[in-house]
Parts: sequence; structure tokens; C-alpha cells
Amino acid sequence: MARFRGSSAIRPWLVAIAAAVSWAFTIDAAHAVDGITLELEGAAGAGWSAAAIVVELELQPAGLRATATIAAFSVGDSGAVARDVKLVCGELELSGNEITCLNAQVAGLLPEIGPQQAAGRIRYDRATGDLDVALGGLSLASGRADLDLALRDSGWSARAVIRDADAVALAAWVGRFSDALPVAPQSGSLDLNLNARGTATTLATLDFTATTNALNVGNDAGTLATDGLEAQVQGSVRRESEDWRFDGAVAAPAGQAYFEPVFIDFAAGELRAEFAGRYSADGRVAFERFAIDHRDALSAAGSAALKPGDTWSIEMLDVRIDELRLPGAFTTYLAPFVLDSPFANLATRGQLRGGLSIVEGLPSSFDLYIDSVTADDGAGTIAVSDLSGEVHWTAPESEADVEAEESVLATPAVSALSWSGGSLFGLTLGGSELRFTTRGRGLRLIEETTIPVLDGAVDLEAFRIRNLGRENVAFLIGAEIRPISVAQLCRAFGWPEFGGTLAGSIRKLRMRDGVVSLGTTLAAQVFDGEIRLGDLRLERPFDDWPRLYANVELERLDLEQVTAAFSFGRITGRLGGRVSGLELFNWMPVAFDAELATPPGDRSKHRISQRAVQNIGSLGGSGAGVTAALSSGFLRFFEDFNYARLGISCRLRNEVCEMGGVAPAEGDGYYLVKGRGVPRIDVIGNRKRVDWPRLVHQLIAITEAEGPVVQ
Repeated sequence: MARFRGSSAIRPWLVAIAAAVSWAFTIDAAHAVDGITLELEGAAGAGWSAAAIVVELELQPAGLRATATIAAFSVGDSGAVARDVKLVCGELELSGNEITCLNAQVAGLLPEIGPQQAAGRIRYDRATGDLDVALGGLSLASGRADLDLALRDSGWSARAVIRDADAVALAAWVGRFSDALPVAPQSGSLDLNLNARGTATTLATLDFTATTNALNVGNDAGTLATDGLEAQVQGSVRRESEDWRFDGAVAAPAGQAYFEPVFIDFAAGELRAEFAGRYSADGRVAFERFAIDHRDALSAAGSAALKPGDTWSIEMLDVRIDELRLPGAFTTYLAPFVLDSPFANLATRGQLRGGLSIVEGLPSSFDLYIDSVTADDGAGTIAVSDLSGEVHWTAPESEADVEAEESVLATPAVSALSWSGGSLFGLTLGGSELRFTTRGRGLRLIEETTIPVLDGAVDLEAFRIRNLGRENVAFLIGAEIRPISVAQLCRAFGWPEFGGTLAGSIRKLRMRDGVVSLGTTLAAQVFDGEIRLGDLRLERPFDDWPRLYANVELERLDLEQVTAAFSFGRITGRLGGRVSGLELFNWMPVAFDAELATPPGDRSKHRISQRAVQNIGSLGGSGAGVTAALSSGFLRFFEDFNYARLGISCRLRNEVCEMGGVAPAEGDGYYLVKGRGVPRIDVIGNRKRVDWPRLVHQLIAITEAEGPVVQ
């Protein structure tokens, strides 16, 4: 056995191996040796270095066998060092300037992936110092990895193939090199193909393919998760000066994903996406092009630019929606945002397309084209048939332009929507068309239109909105209501049914500074009389606690129709009066002054039934006495009675109703019904102050009961 020693100052150690081998073959048989040992302090080549090297060469009948141990082996200046490396060359080839280790067996402690054993091939060029390494059977994250590495003076290249890597273990391994990942895998595996090139420790290009298998991931907040995700991601990265160019493609044919609040089932509709762009040295990301195709839901393309900060912001977005397909698009993308609204259960069909532009985080334009869209919640709350048309919106150029958005300085494109029918909150709507313009935070109707409602119609003459989306939002409505059957309105809203029509003019129905007001009086012809609503004012209409003010006048209502509609007991005659200072808080009355009574000079027939007498008596606190009087003596033989006048008044404050009637009676009482003729019956109230919630409960019980309620 011959032994050679060297130092790091000599040429690379594989050159020494070649010299030793040449010497061994030139000596005569008398001095033959069966092995050579070389000990080197260190050696280096193109982009690599090694320390404390021991090489043993053995001459065997089949050829030359080499074994090398290396205390430390590093690539470039990366700081990654393989330690205690043992290389066994079952067959060593020497040809020209090349030394090739065939059937190589490598073992050692590799950087960041721990103890490894692999088999492969190693080639070294003595003239250039180039080194090629091909190793198979490495273990990474419970999977198998193959590595091809080429080291040159001009640069390096690497190819890695990883199969069946456990997602949880792989994430833990990646986490040793970077900050915490945004999601944590819980199960599943990945296949990875990586091809990279660079110089020294600098990456120049990277091509990759990643395939997920039954991947389940999630984040701590529960806002992002996948279940059984099957997906493939392909991409490439190229350095250009200080920037990086990138492109890629994604395909997800199976599994599910949740991006709060959107849930996507890829088995029901495969998702494909492509993108290309640039990552700049200042941190900006520009998607020069992207395209998305979600089967049966969405097809879109465009470009975008993002800039960093405390959070990423959209510097520019220009997206073209070629097709938004219903019901897929609604079910996937829109329904999660309207779960607590009447739109949650909409059944939809049809198609939409359009485009959106955003500049410096703010929308600049929006176009939407609607093609035969039908939507129905199944409950009659909202429905539309064959909705078609187009909507065009542009942003004002400045705040000053906002104020001038109705002037000739800005002429936005005309938008138009038409439909063949529908319903809104139970009201059946006929076909119609709206033509309008919208710009900035404003919208304006540009042509009068008629919207059929039940058996009548609303002639919409004016409709304007300003400052939409702001606290100072304002609108103005002008319309004419063609007679609409009150009976049909009652059926639509589930009210007790009665006759009459609703008609009138709505002039200057407006909202300013959060207050809705009506500039005219709205009239309804009901119960063969008229009810007029005036001085309407609604404060904080979109708050949880709205407050409404109004004055109501009733003129010559037919009491027989009124009492029949509300099951009060039969009364004939007329009724008039007023409700002044009506105030509702959260739609419940908290204050008013009401006086309802037989109109002066009324010459209609005045008759009142026993049941109506008992019910009126119970409201005034004399129900028990009235019932006793009607059930005893000769009054029990009469089903109804004549009366001269009847009426009731209530002044509501602080949930207390101060009650009165049509005239004072003896003592502290008041006449609710003043009788006339024979048999004569008077109903006298004796309660001056009544608890309002109790009175409301009593009225509800009276209208729902078969007979009178006496309290």
C-alpha cells in the first residue's frame, strides 16, 4: 500500500488521483502495489470546495475501485456544508481530461435534510474543474428525491425531482428557511419538479411544476382552507437586471377550497388560470396578463399591478369579464356575501359580461352587459324575468367634478335595463324599461317610464341619487301612482283584506342629511272614503332605530267596511278624524294625538251590533258593565242598536294613552257611543289613562277573536 499526502495548495484532489493511478500502472511487477491512499487538506473546483479528504484506490480484476471520505463539502458561498461524506466508486473511469465515478454510492450528513444515502454518477473534468453529480434515492419529507447538479466556472444548474413528499413534513422543512407559512398543511402530499440555473449563490432562472395530492391546508383564522385538493401549478422565474419576470399556470380539477366567505367545489367546476408579469426591485408586482376560466361560472382576463405597504394595495387593475355564467357564478361568488339578505336563496339563470378598471385603489370605470337574466327567491320577495341591458359607470376626475357631475361638463354613457316581469316584496311587476346615467356617486333617470304594479302602475317621472355610499347620501323621487287595488295590496302584504284604491302623486320625495321627507300629501281611497298622509319625515332610515313622523287625516270612511275587514263587530255609518304628530320609533308608535269620530252632519244609517258595543266598552274600561247590561233585561233581545255619534280619542305619551270620547259623561266618564232612539244604549268609558302596550294587545285580541274581549 502506497500513501500520499498533500495540502490545499495543490491542484484539485481528483487530479492527484489521476497522477497516482498513472504511477501505479507504470511500476514493474516486482514493485507492484495493491492500493493507494491519498490524504489532502483540501481541494476546490468550479463553484465548490472540499476539506480533509482521504482517497483510497484499489486495483481489482474488474478495474479500479475508489473510496473517498470528505470531512466537509460546500457549494459556492451559500454556507450550506455537507459533512462526513463517504463516496464509493465501484467503477472509476479515466479518459482524457475526465474522471468518472460510475455506480457511485454516497452517504453523509447533507445540509438541512440530514443523513442521506444515495446512488448515482459523478463526473469531473481535470482541465476545467467542472463537476457533474447525479444522485437518486435521497429522502426528503418522507418522499423520494433525485438530484442532478452541474458546477461550472460560468455558473451552475440543478434539477430536482421529488415524489410523494408529505405536505406537513415539507412545510416544516421549508419553515426552517423562511418566515411562517400563511397556511398550515394538515395532510396530503406533493410532487415537485425543479430546474434552476445561476452563478455563485445567485439564482438566474427557475422552472417548476408542483402537483398536490389530497391536500388539506388551513390558517389559524379559519378564513382559508382546502379539502382533498388536487391541483397542478407550473411556473418559471427569470432574472432581468434587478427585476424578476415570472409566468405560470394553475389547474384544479378536484377537491374543495374556502376563501372566506367563498367556497369552491372544483369537482363541480374545474378552475384554470394563467398569468405572466414582473416583480420589481421596489417590491411592486405587475401581472402583465392573467386569464381565469372557472367552468360553468366565470371566464375573465386582464392585467394588474400591486404595490407593497402595511398591506398590499391595488395600483392598477383592468379586468375583462368575457362571461359570467349563472347560476354557477351567483352560487359560488355572490351568494356568500348576501346570506343575511332577501337575495340569499335566489335561483338564477342567464349570462353577464363586462369590465372593471381600478386606478390607485379606486374604481375608475365599470361596464356590465346583461343577457336574459332571471332571478327568483321563491318567496315572492324579489324576482325578475328576462332582465337585459347594459350599465356604464365612470368615476369623476376630481372632487370638483363630483359637484359638477350633473352639468354639461360630464356626459356619461346611457345605461338601460329592461325586464318582462317580476315581483318586489309580494307586489307583482309588469314589464318595463329604465334608461339612466350613472357617474361617480350619482345616478339620474333620463326618461320617464311606467312600471306596472298589480292592477295599476307607477309612472316614474324623476329619480336621482347623489353621494351614494356616503353618510350624506341623497335622493329625489317624483312619481304618479295610477289606481292600485287596495284589496290586492292587502293580499300581497298578508293584511286583512278590504276594498278601495291607492292613487296619487308623489312629489319631492327626497332624502337629505339622512332624513327622508315627502313634499306632498299621499292619498288612498279606501273604505269608500279617503286617508291622507302628509308631513312625512323619516330619520335615520338605514339605522337600526329609524324614527318616522307624519300627520294622518281620515275622511268619511265607511264603518261597515272597516269593521268587516278587522272583525270588530258590525257598525254602519261614517268615520272621520285625524292622527296628529304621529311618531314611530323603530316602527312602533311612541307619540300621537288621535281623534276618530262620526263626522258632523253625517246622515248615513247609524247602527251598531252587540259585539261592537262590547268591544268598544272593553277599550274604555266598561266592558264588564256593558256585557252585563246586554245579557240581562230586554236589551238581550236586540242584535244591534241605533246610535247618534261614536268616537274615541287618545293622546299617547310615554307609553300612556290619555283617552276620551265624543262628549263628557257624568262623573269622570266620557261617551264612546252616544245612543239614540229605542232601545237606547250608551257606552261610557271610565278609564282616562291606559297602558299603551296593553291597549295594543287588547286591540289585536279583539280583531283576532270570535267574540268580544272584556278586561
